Amino acid sequence: MSLARAQIPAPEPLGLAAALREGTRAAHRDAERGDFVHVLIRGQLPRDSYLDYLRGLLTIYTALESGLQRRADHPLVGPFLRPERLRAPALARDLAHLAAAPAPPPP
Repeated sequence: MSLARAQIPAPEPLGLAAALREGTRAAHRDAERGDFVHVLIRGQLPRDSYLDYLRGLLTIYTALESGLQRRADHPLVGPFLRPERLRAPALARDLAHLAAAPAPPPP
């Protein structure tokens, strides 16, 4: 059989998690190399900035997870959507705790 006539199988479609990972790879790489992440990881982000960051994450994850829950019967979404993967509830708890806790004294 010549290569010209050989059948090349179509690649398997990506699952939702793999498709999201592949589709956002460059954006994640760029974000991970930014100054904000370095300050965050070193624990040098001011408390108010961290609370703003968590509020932004909560907004994003609430919208994302709400959309996923509306599509829970879809064959790609259903297996991906598990309670332990939901981030919005933990973010809301963290925000409530941190916003209620007194700010630590400056170093």
